[in-house]
Amino acid sequence: MYLDANFFIFSNFDQTSKGENARRIQEKIIAGSKAMTCALTLDEVMRVMIKNKRKEALRETIEDIYATPNLAVHFESKKLLMNYISKVVTRKQGHSSRASN
Repeated sequence: MYLDANFFIFSNFDQTSKGENARRIQEKIIAGSKAMTCALTLDEVMRVMIKNKRKEALRETIEDIYATPNLAVHFESKKLLMNYISKVVTRKQGHSSRASN
Protein backbone atom coordinates (compact mmCIF):
# COMPACT_ATOMS: atom_id res chain seq x y z
CA MET A 1 0.00 0.00 0.00
CA TYR A 2 1.23 3.49 -0.82
CA LEU A 3 1.10 6.12 1.94
CA ASP A 4 0.76 9.77 1.04
CA ALA A 5 1.51 12.86 3.11
CA ASN A 6 -2.03 13.04 4.50
CA PHE A 7 -1.59 9.63 6.09
CA PHE A 8 1.48 10.77 8.03
CA ILE A 9 -0.08 14.07 9.06
CA PHE A 10 -3.28 12.38 10.23
CA SER A 11 -1.51 9.54 12.04
CA ASN A 12 0.78 11.92 13.91
CA PHE A 13 -1.37 14.96 14.61
CA ASP A 14 -5.08 14.44 13.94
CA GLN A 15 -7.30 13.60 16.91
CA THR A 16 -10.47 12.96 14.88
CA SER A 17 -11.62 9.70 13.30
CA LYS A 18 -9.23 10.35 10.38
CA GLY A 19 -6.31 10.22 12.78
CA GLU A 20 -7.68 7.14 14.53
CA ASN A 21 -8.07 5.34 11.18
CA ALA A 22 -4.55 6.30 10.13
CA ARG A 23 -3.14 5.02 13.43
CA ARG A 24 -4.99 1.70 12.96
CA ILE A 25 -3.40 1.34 9.53
CA GLN A 26 -0.04 2.25 11.06
CA GLU A 27 -0.46 -0.53 13.65
CA LYS A 28 -1.16 -3.04 10.84
CA ILE A 29 2.00 -1.93 9.06
CA ILE A 30 4.07 -2.33 12.21
CA ALA A 31 2.50 -5.78 12.69
CA GLY A 32 3.59 -6.92 9.22
CA SER A 33 1.58 -5.34 6.39
CA LYS A 34 3.88 -3.92 3.74
CA ALA A 35 3.69 -0.24 2.83
CA MET A 36 5.71 2.27 0.87
CA THR A 37 6.12 5.97 0.39
CA CYS A 38 8.66 8.19 -1.33
CA ALA A 39 11.04 10.95 -0.37
CA LEU A 40 8.85 13.57 -2.05
CA THR A 41 6.00 12.58 0.26
CA LEU A 42 8.23 13.17 3.27
CA ASP A 43 9.17 16.55 1.81
CA GLU A 44 5.48 17.41 1.67
CA VAL A 45 5.00 16.23 5.28
CA MET A 46 7.81 18.56 6.36
CA ARG A 47 6.36 21.51 4.46
CA VAL A 48 2.92 20.96 6.01
CA MET A 49 4.43 20.68 9.48
CA ILE A 50 6.42 23.90 9.08
CA LYS A 51 3.39 25.73 7.64
CA ASN A 52 1.29 24.60 10.63
CA LYS A 53 3.88 25.64 13.21
CA ARG A 54 4.96 22.08 14.07
CA LYS A 55 8.63 22.65 13.32
CA GLU A 56 9.68 21.46 16.80
CA ALA A 57 8.28 17.99 16.03
CA LEU A 58 9.86 17.76 12.58
CA ARG A 59 12.96 15.69 13.35
CA GLU A 60 11.18 13.21 15.60
CA THR A 61 8.31 12.73 13.15
CA ILE A 62 10.56 12.06 10.15
CA GLU A 63 12.85 9.78 12.15
CA ASP A 64 9.81 7.84 13.37
CA ILE A 65 8.59 7.44 9.80
CA TYR A 66 11.97 6.08 8.68
CA ALA A 67 12.03 3.73 11.68
CA THR A 68 8.59 2.24 10.95
CA PRO A 69 8.93 -1.50 10.37
CA ASN A 70 7.65 -2.75 6.99
CA LEU A 71 7.62 0.76 5.49
CA ALA A 72 9.87 1.27 2.47
CA VAL A 73 10.85 4.83 1.57
CA HIS A 74 11.69 5.04 -2.13
CA PHE A 75 13.96 7.69 -3.53
CA GLU A 76 13.36 6.95 -7.21
CA SER A 77 10.10 8.87 -7.22
CA LYS A 78 9.72 9.08 -11.00
CA LYS A 79 10.24 5.35 -11.45
CA LEU A 80 7.89 4.57 -8.55
CA LEU A 81 5.21 6.86 -9.95
CA MET A 82 5.46 5.44 -13.46
CA ASN A 83 5.24 1.86 -12.12
CA TYR A 84 2.16 2.80 -10.13
CA ILE A 85 0.54 4.47 -13.16
CA SER A 86 1.25 1.37 -15.26
CA LYS A 87 -0.42 -0.86 -12.68
CA VAL A 88 -3.46 1.40 -12.40
CA VAL A 89 -3.85 1.67 -16.18
CA THR A 90 -3.45 -2.11 -16.58
CA ARG A 91 -5.96 -2.76 -13.79
CA LYS A 92 -8.51 -0.35 -15.31
CA GLN A 93 -8.05 -1.83 -18.79
CA GLY A 94 -8.57 -5.32 -17.37
CA HIS A 95 -11.64 -4.12 -15.51
CA SER A 96 -13.05 -2.47 -18.64
CA SER A 97 -12.61 -5.59 -20.76
CA ARG A 98 -14.31 -7.74 -18.10
CA ALA A 99 -17.17 -5.26 -17.86
CA SER A 100 -17.77 -5.37 -21.62
CA ASN A 101 -18.05 -9.19 -21.66
